[in-house]
Amino acid sequence: MQKEIELTRLIADLQARSVVHHHIIMQLVRDNARKAGNPRAYLSGLAEDLTQIVDQSLPLDDVRTAAMSMRQYFDEFLVTVGAELLMKQQSDKS
Repeated sequence: MQKEIELTRLIADLQARSVVHHHIIMQLVRDNARKAGNPRAYLSGLAEDLTQIVDQSLPLDDVRTAAMSMRQYFDEFLVTVGAELLMKQQSDKS
């Protein structure tokens, strides 16, 4: 029973850290994309860089599921940031 409680706490801690890291990274990417002047080009370049890192770090033969999951996360992350920046730019013009 004690091990189950410890495991549950460990999982909760990892999830909380993941959420915090996600928000920190989101803010950094948003700021850098704004400063770049061309957010779409910045995000596209970032997507290429991250894909190369995943390909080099996670050989597809060994961990295809993990690599595909990471790519899906990057895609969703970058699309979210891009959409937020586009909406912000449109509201600034109004």
